[in-house]
Amino acid sequence: MVPELRVLRYFVAVAEELHFGRAAERMLVTQPALSRQIAELEAQLGVPLLVRTSRSVRLSDAGAALLVEARRALAQAERAVEAAHRAGRGEVGRVRVGFLASACNSVLPPAVAVFRARYPTVTLDLEGLLDGEQLRRLAEGELDVGFVRAAPGDPALLSEVVLCEPLAAVLPADHRLAGAATLELSALADEAFILWPRAEAAESYDTLLSACRQAGFSPRIALHLVDASAILGMVAAGLGVSVLAHSYKVLGREGVRFVPLPALTSSLRVVWSLDQLTPPVRRFLDVVREVVAGDGPR
Repeated sequence: MVPELRVLRYFVAVAEELHFGRAAERMLVTQPALSRQIAELEAQLGVPLLVRTSRSVRLSDAGAALLVEARRALAQAERAVEAAHRAGRGEVGRVRVGFLASACNSVLPPAVAVFRARYPTVTLDLEGLLDGEQLRRLAEGELDVGFVRAAPGDPALLSEVVLCEPLAAVLPADHRLAGAATLELSALADEAFILWPRAEAAESYDTLLSACRQAGFSPRIALHLVDASAILGMVAAGLGVSVLAHSYKVLGREGVRFVPLPALTSSLRVVWSLDQLTPPVRRFLDVVREVVAGDGPR
């Protein structure tokens, strides 16, 4: 039978003090109780651990061997307890984060920097994904947090708006409207549009098409592309125009111009699942809120 950790602590105290009285004071127990625990331990192991005389106490060979392993066992037990406490505080574990490319132009980089500095033992898995894939993987437990523009329809998914920004017409640099300060959406009625696939961002897609209809036209869609850099590249090549969040301008793509569409805005949301709200995920969401509130570096 393996001795209890409490009994091992008593033994280590006696082995280090080599005096039952001082060891009892150290362990906050009476000397008779401590002596009884050591005697029971020796009986349990079947070997003498201490050599006692009327004037002294010393370790037997068996006692010296046990002292080495007892210290290791107690140290490991302390590490295990601390690991449990750290996990409970959200200081260890893993957070799987999906994000739109536009999140990299605003809240995500400072949030990641603060979180990694504050919780260096938590692993952050970051993956760029469009709205539809993020929401699917959040619902299926394959992601813990997402940064999307669509409001989740699943009641098990919660969200908060972290950024509201204007949309912009993305035009070739030599386009006749590229020098405008702002535009109405109706000015693009005769243009070919390059958009993301509806299956990947249905809410944003439908909102834009609805805005076009309200502006008096139905957009002629030339291409569907899933990558913002690819959209910018095709616009620069003159294959059409697009409508994107203004934050994509920081990508610095040559050959395109971003012209604000004042009547249109887009919200970036942080989304999480109630089923995946572990302590590390809670800590990550807290950091995102700090950054959004302006308490973290931007």
